[in-house]
Amino acid sequence: MNVNPAHDRINLSRLVNRLQLEVEKPDDWRVSPETQRQTALHATAVARKIAYARQLLQRVQDEDIDEPQSSSRQRFHASIAATLDKLEDDVQEVERRLAALRATAKPRPSLLASLPLPRETAPASTPSAQTEPTATLIPSDGGIEKDVLPSSPPHDIDEPLALLPPANTSSSKAHITTPTTLLPSTTPAFLSTSLQTQDALGAELARMATQLRRNAEHFSGALANDKSVLEGAETKLEENLGGMVAQRERLRDYSYKGRSTTWLVFISVIVVIISWIFMLFLIRFTR
Repeated sequence: MNVNPAHDRINLSRLVNRLQLEVEKPDDWRVSPETQRQTALHATAVARKIAYARQLLQRVQDEDIDEPQSSSRQRFHASIAATLDKLEDDVQEVERRLAALRATAKPRPSLLASLPLPRETAPASTPSAQTEPTATLIPSDGGIEKDVLPSSPPHDIDEPLALLPPANTSSSKAHITTPTTLLPSTTPAFLSTSLQTQDALGAELARMATQLRRNAEHFSGALANDKSVLEGAETKLEENLGGMVAQRERLRDYSYKGRSTTWLVFISVIVVIISWIFMLFLIRFTR
């Protein structure tokens, strides 16, 4: 159970008040073909909130079981339940209106229906298939009597075979020479285009090679200049480092001497003060 049931009651009251404000707005519940989608989404969201409010109300009722029931809490539960029922009825009414609008709405025209039908093209004739001679197959009995020796040689083995009738040579020549007559008309254009493309690519590659060589020379010169500058900077840094080390040693010697001189002066002053005090007491006691 919840540690603080009062929080659930406060949240439930605020949620129900927000739902009442959302349902009472007339602009959000207009049912029209233009606002159909927005209204349906809004109705679904409100229905989910109502379901969550019912769950929260059930949890509040379960939490109040352990405590003594009072008339004020019972009236609170009853009023919240009645309000949720009314809100749910309003949302269901909007959903019924949306369903009726979807049922009466005209279907959108299909995109395929708006596309024009393709034109029918006549099939290309194939004269080569008509003029191509068909080969005549001569059946052979060698496969059937493969392992059987003939009893007697054939009688017409010395007779010459009759020549087959020649095919239509004019049509075959026309069929064979057709591609050769078409090649000269298309080959020069293709070859000229290929040669032009190769020349253009070769010129571009030569230009790129020249530019790369110039860039390499420029970079090598820049690197040489940078190298000389870096060497000069390195020499100056080494000189500065040597000077700084020498000055550091001198400053260290001066600091030692200065500290020793300071202590000497300080001790001398103390000795003088002590001597003066001693002389003062001596003169005073010896009078």
